[in-house]
Amino acid sequence: MVMGTLGIYTEMAKGEENGKRVSRLRWFALGCLAGVTGVWAICAIGLRVNGTASEPIGIYWAISKPPARGDFVFALPPPKPIFKLKERGYLAAGPSPAGTWCAVIKEIAAVGGDRVTIGAEGVRVNGLLLKNSAPRPADEAGRPLQPYYLNDFTLGPTSSC
Repeated sequence: MVMGTLGIYTEMAKGEENGKRVSRLRWFALGCLAGVTGVWAICAIGLRVNGTASEPIGIYWAISKPPARGDFVFALPPPKPIFKLKERGYLAAGPSPAGTWCAVIKEIAAVGGDRVTIGAEGVRVNGLLLKNSAPRPADEAGRPLQPYYLNDFTLGPTSSC
């Protein structure tokens, strides 16, 4: 009889342990859901975070206004072969049209009506060479980069974000 009673207590202890494990998993799942909901809410009100060295690291507030030269914009890359951001590991895979998780932040260098040329020496806007715009032969991992050239392209009208 003692063995039978001990067995019952052992099974009860296992049941309590499983119950605690399930409870911890529920709290963990609720915490994850709350975190995702919080991030979504913050993004929905216009808060953006840049953690890459491509532009100044920091927190940005998105506003709606016509874009102007010098403004920073967050943009999702289009799903075109020239943008190999995911394949090369520059951006994490995700749900955007280009298959990436996050947008890129860039400073606007040209607006509607500006004439843009991209050549071996770099990018020119209305004839003025932008500093540090010369094409690089390879990325930081040493993989070759294919330059993209453009000759006297006039940008169309600027639209609001």
